[in-house]
Amino acid sequence: MRHHRKKIWLSAGVLWMTLSAAAVQTEAAGAGSLLTIDGRAEICAMEDGSGKYLLKSNAFYCLDENGAFSLTKEIHYFENFEIDGIVLNGYYYHDETGEFEASSPHMEFLTGLSAVLSEEEEASFDGYYMVGNLGKLTAAPQVRYMDQLQLNGQSFDGYYYFDENGRMDTQPGIHFLSMTCNGQSFDGYYYFGEGGKLLQEETLTEDGFVIDAFGKVTNTEELGMGALRTQLRQMVAERNGTWSIYLKELNSGDSLIINNRTLFSASLIKVFAMACTYENMEQVKANEAKKMNADPASPAVEERIGALLRNMITVSDNESFNELVRLQSENNDFSEGAQKMNEFLETEGYTHTSVQHTLSPSSSPETGLGGRNITSAGDCGKLLEKIYNGECVNEEASEAMLELLLAQRITTKIPSGISGDVKIANKTGETDTDQHDIAIVYGEGTTYILCILSEDCPESEAVTQIRELSGKIYNYLNRYQIVEYRTEEKKDSDTITKNIG
Repeated sequence: MRHHRKKIWLSAGVLWMTLSAAAVQTEAAGAGSLLTIDGRAEICAMEDGSGKYLLKSNAFYCLDENGAFSLTKEIHYFENFEIDGIVLNGYYYHDETGEFEASSPHMEFLTGLSAVLSEEEEASFDGYYMVGNLGKLTAAPQVRYMDQLQLNGQSFDGYYYFDENGRMDTQPGIHFLSMTCNGQSFDGYYYFGEGGKLLQEETLTEDGFVIDAFGKVTNTEELGMGALRTQLRQMVAERNGTWSIYLKELNSGDSLIINNRTLFSASLIKVFAMACTYENMEQVKANEAKKMNADPASPAVEERIGALLRNMITVSDNESFNELVRLQSENNDFSEGAQKMNEFLETEGYTHTSVQHTLSPSSSPETGLGGRNITSAGDCGKLLEKIYNGECVNEEASEAMLELLLAQRITTKIPSGISGDVKIANKTGETDTDQHDIAIVYGEGTTYILCILSEDCPESEAVTQIRELSGKIYNYLNRYQIVEYRTEEKKDSDTITKNIG
């Protein structure tokens, strides 16, 4: 829908009277410099909810609520915003003079800035940005050449990649390009190394990519889960203990598994207890209501079960697990509850997972079926995928379980190997000899399931390794991996065909 925009047409003299003294001093060259082609200056209220105005005169300026030039750096978002015959679309930056500068492309370091998109949404800006004509942040992926540029204490010399919002990607990664820059033609996938600079030398990177002298990746046909599996095998072979890894990229369905074997589950068993509780929720509520002498549908019962589930998953409370296992039994018996859980696990095909014993330390006495709680990376991955797809018990239950995993407070393993901006749903498990973590990772380029289990590796070494594995996998899938499921339509949308100097 097109909004009705209030326009204010002013003669140069009237406009001068409406601006503050600071604004007048900024335009001390004379009133004539404020005029547009037809001799009038135009002011329009911005539609981004900022309460500010856009002035079109000899240039474009941001005015505050009082009509004075906005004298702090800002970014504003425009959508089909027309003023004096000029249409603005996208993000626009103005400097501390309030001017949306009309000049050739240049780089700015922006930090702590945001643009209002709606009453509920803002876009944040932090990093190095390519700014084009009228202050517009470049709105398409591209490569730019820097010649010994000094900015914000950093030196830039070479080719750098900027994303669809004009932000320089300073992390190592591979990007598809089809364009010309500084006389060099780009057509294919190119490797950008440390600091985001194009790596221009014939080499084999530690990630397994063959790069030519122009930075182009020449072995894309060899990439995939097979190459990643080789790298992961090498990483775990260099560590102490036993390691098991399950990985599935959910867009393509590609997966790998390394050493899938039964291991002591530690607190990973709680994820399966959560699934079983939702499967038997009505019986669990009835059993809890019996203990409380209350109606199974009463809020008190629901709040009690909800608290047990939340504490068991988000802070890994052992007694909450023990109690939820007992609540599977009408007699409030742990062994009976464990047997019911195991029947559910067998029916669902979790062949390497079994509930056998109470978890400690807790207030419950140690009891059980005589064995150890066990699981495998493959079973954990299968359960997470069912939750992700809305197929664990039912869609409503899956959504509730996912929300619990997303609220996880223990994030020192898989999440710590990845940027804090990435959405992750995870559950850890640990003992003196075991370090595990399983997660659904909503990456910037793709979503995947990762389960890493370790046994008999010193704690600090195991936690460090899990973080390193997590970071390696994230970078490979989201920055390095040449994904075969990517369509030609998607590829075309990521390319630039015009020449940029």
